[in-house]
Amino acid sequence: MRAKPHGVLGMIVESLALAAAFFYGLNSVLVRMGMARDAKSNPFSASIITMFADLIFMWAIYIAISPPFIIEAAWVFATAGIIAQVFARTLNYTGIHRLGVSVSTPISGANPVFAAITASILLSEIMLPQTYVGIALVVCGVAVVSLGSRELDLAGHWKKRDLIIPLSASVCYGLAATVRKVGLNILNVPVAGASLGILTAFSIYAIFLLLSGKIKTVAVNRLSSPFFMAAGFSTALAWICNFTALSMGRVSIVAPIQSTSPLVSLFLCRIFLRDCEKLTAKVIVGAVAVVLGIVVISLFK
Repeated sequence: MRAKPHGVLGMIVESLALAAAFFYGLNSVLVRMGMARDAKSNPFSASIITMFADLIFMWAIYIAISPPFIIEAAWVFATAGIIAQVFARTLNYTGIHRLGVSVSTPISGANPVFAAITASILLSEIMLPQTYVGIALVVCGVAVVSLGSRELDLAGHWKKRDLIIPLSASVCYGLAATVRKVGLNILNVPVAGASLGILTAFSIYAIFLLLSGKIKTVAVNRLSSPFFMAAGFSTALAWICNFTALSMGRVSIVAPIQSTSPLVSLFLCRIFLRDCEKLTAKVIVGAVAVVLGIVVISLFK
């Protein structure tokens, strides 16, 4: 009889991870739609506007709930926010801007590989033999996406080395997931973690834009900004689901399920981005291989 609550808890964790996958997938498509509607839009515009939307959403919830505060956890959540929002988000949006959702998202979605590796190091989570099979599938899937992406590059607007951008985003996302779990082990309050993370990330990113002079390149207008704001709210919802799932389950379970978001992105691309995104068979096969590898990591835990 005691196994039943565990089963219910497992279903809740998996449902939250799937919800996070949907909102993360929607975020990528909304960002691409915003960039497609304004030639002046760029990854810096998308990053700062989506962060601002995240900040409003998360702190509204934080103030309403007024969770406890522990300085040790705050430092960890702040670090996770910097890794995920300043580095990973900018790299992710740069990849979407240069390569498109259909190519960039499956590669950045390989982050569970790096989450599993860093969790084994920082949290002593065991990597089973099946995990290595899943990692191999993910690597093969990324390779196939890379091959299929050349078919999309008819105009030669980007080079093969640009694929390192979403791959770097994947590394940062994976590391951030593990760092968040470290923070949740100290203070198991998901809203506090998400709020502190986005506040730190937004502050540092705004300072960076001001000091570097890149603030001049940020385009805020009625064509793209509504999509970026919507993308920010979508990310905030994904964060809530992600943090709550992490507070209840392991990184090696939550991250793989959550990272089925590439398939969500490809599905939404087919509906909303037909004019600016083209899907090839290799890209689809590669994305499915990535997700299959992630599922293998998740199921055999």
